[in-house]
Amino acid sequence: MVNEFICTHLKDKRLYDPDFWIDRLDNPDEILMDEYEIKLFNHLLYKKMVESHLENYYYDFSNTKNEITANNFINEIEKVMPLEDLEKLIEEKLFFKDGEKIRPLNKDKLREFLSKFRDFKKGISEDIPISFGLVTDRSGLKSVPFRYPLGITPNYPFHDITRLTTLSPGEPILIYRRSFEVNWYFVQSSFYSGWINRKNLIEVSKKEFFYYNKSARTLILMESKVCTEELPTIGKFHFQMGDKLVLANEDETNRFYFEMNTLFPEGCYPIKIPLKNRLDNETYGIFPISSAKEVKTSFLDFNQRNLIKQAFKMVGERYGWGGSDYNKDCSRFIMDIFKCFGIYLPRDTKYQEIMTPAERTSFPQQTEERKIILDGLKTGDIIFMKGHVMMYLGKFGNEYYVIHQGAGFKQKKSNGDFESFDIHGTFIMPLSAYTLGTRTTYLDSLSSAVKITQGLNKI
Repeated sequence: MVNEFICTHLKDKRLYDPDFWIDRLDNPDEILMDEYEIKLFNHLLYKKMVESHLENYYYDFSNTKNEITANNFINEIEKVMPLEDLEKLIEEKLFFKDGEKIRPLNKDKLREFLSKFRDFKKGISEDIPISFGLVTDRSGLKSVPFRYPLGITPNYPFHDITRLTTLSPGEPILIYRRSFEVNWYFVQSSFYSGWINRKNLIEVSKKEFFYYNKSARTLILMESKVCTEELPTIGKFHFQMGDKLVLANEDETNRFYFEMNTLFPEGCYPIKIPLKNRLDNETYGIFPISSAKEVKTSFLDFNQRNLIKQAFKMVGERYGWGGSDYNKDCSRFIMDIFKCFGIYLPRDTKYQEIMTPAERTSFPQQTEERKIILDGLKTGDIIFMKGHVMMYLGKFGNEYYVIHQGAGFKQKKSNGDFESFDIHGTFIMPLSAYTLGTRTTYLDSLSSAVKITQGLNKI
């Protein structure tokens, strides 16, 4: 039962109760895709990404080469931030974030950076060796190796427009080359290439890289956010839904805690995390995660009950562009939900929309025809508008409802004026609501729907 004190713009607070939506389903536990079908789904998605020359947005580490040519490396840099886009950026009124302070940016700093970045690219002439690495702390992956977060408004929440995504501790990366800014390396992660601060990575051998990432002893995180218990002098580490955590064995745990001169806490899982500052030549630290946290040794069954439960675990969380401030944006919200089932969607909305190997239906122009499309969807299907993705919940009364990580909406009052609800978080709303920036409803802004709950599109 939903607490009566929950704050919501919706008159019926039951809409924020996941059981309300589950109880309305005919067969919430029906398996939508089995393990074999999910593996085929991921394979076909990868194939489509490769055929579209989008490997850096959906990377397979088993196909890694020993080096990358100078031209290909420059092309990779240009993919994440074309030079002309960076030059256009200078014309914007920009703000930067230093700690908690947001201030107007001195354009001279950006011009100086742009000049150095241009010279850096011109100086790349030889093939670049590729090395293997692991992320050592929760880290932002950026489109440019610029020290400060950059935004186009000083408003909260602050959106760093150079931030691509967030990488969790233990994530695999390929390390290409250091920038002219010595604290930054260009890397390839599973779903993005970009720049990462060198303090948040370590280089490992190819053997160690695959040994760690192919470990059979793993836990999959089912909660939205979890951190390890804090260790003296080292601290704690943050993870998010869908992250796969490597478990240490008993010998590794005992040895590490003997060297730490302390005891492993009772009732915790021993998580094996790569250390930037190695302790007595140990590559990994063994960190405790409370067994009270929701983790699984295998993926969830792919059914509508679990889809709803996972989505509702993020209700009320703040919006975080590119995963900033330990939060999520709209595409990461969707991506993390499906990772819990072993379904690996691309990181970006546009690729989730056009690359997902499930039936996709475009919305027609007329509103009533759009409603017919919605009537054919199931709870858990994903729907898109330009630059945005949402999860479909279903129809209740005369309204069609979604859950998403979004900016907010407007409602039309009886006198014709609009009332704005600036939310920037995970919330539930009817598609009859108007978008914040226009006088068009979400319903009339939809571009397509992907019927992911209805199985693999084998055509």
